[in-house]
Amino acid sequence: MSIKCTKCNKKFKSDYLLNKHLNQKVPCDSTIKFICNKCKKEFKSDYHLQRHNSRKTTCVNEIIETNSNSMILLEIEKEKTKRELEKLKLKIELENKKQQTIEKEYENKKEEIELRRLKNLEIEQTKTDRKGTVSDCCYVITNEVYEKNNMFKFGRTACSKKELISCYSRGLPNPKILLFYKTDTATQDELNILTYLKEYRIDGPNRKSEWLKIEFEILKNYLEEYFKNSIINENENENEKNGYDMDMENINITNCSIICNA
Repeated sequence: MSIKCTKCNKKFKSDYLLNKHLNQKVPCDSTIKFICNKCKKEFKSDYHLQRHNSRKTTCVNEIIETNSNSMILLEIEKEKTKRELEKLKLKIELENKKQQTIEKEYENKKEEIELRRLKNLEIEQTKTDRKGTVSDCCYVITNEVYEKNNMFKFGRTACSKKELISCYSRGLPNPKILLFYKTDTATQDELNILTYLKEYRIDGPNRKSEWLKIEFEILKNYLEEYFKNSIINENENENEKNGYDMDMENINITNCSIICNA
């Protein structure tokens, strides 16, 4: 059972504690406040105030210490903020460096693409210029041994005569071009002529080859009729003079589109 103080409504377990409470020097319902002149701190009694003032560490030092702690905390916060700003600055620098690297890679890629495009244009221009000078042609080629046996190879090419001779010279000893016709429809012309002359075509391993066993005059007359007046050159001696004894190192045979079947 608890006993309640009628002045402050504080509860006590016994009459003894209540009486002690009521008999204290400062009544519980007192409105008098004891204030320290230095720190302005309030106390319930003069005893507590005196005890406060009699300490070794005065309340003024507490204020200074408190202020000092506040300053230390402020400095810590400033240092923390400074470190965070440095981290943020470093992060921004890394992001900028990364962005610069990406932009540099993009520019290099763009430059590489542009160089590739210009190179392709140059190749296309070379092909165009080359077509303007040589164009697609149909030809008849052989050598002295095959010519005696009425054997002639008919085909098409985009190469010059020198390139064609160089290509065939690897598998056909002493090749010579007998006929060379300029045409804009070489693929179709080749197909038409080989189809018409299929009875003269020599059998290959799997199919009819482009080699013909036919008298040259018959072949020549047919081709002249087919191509009419579009003969480029059919002078055999000119081929032997200008085509066979050439400097092989100065010939570009990589563009030769003919497959040599000797």
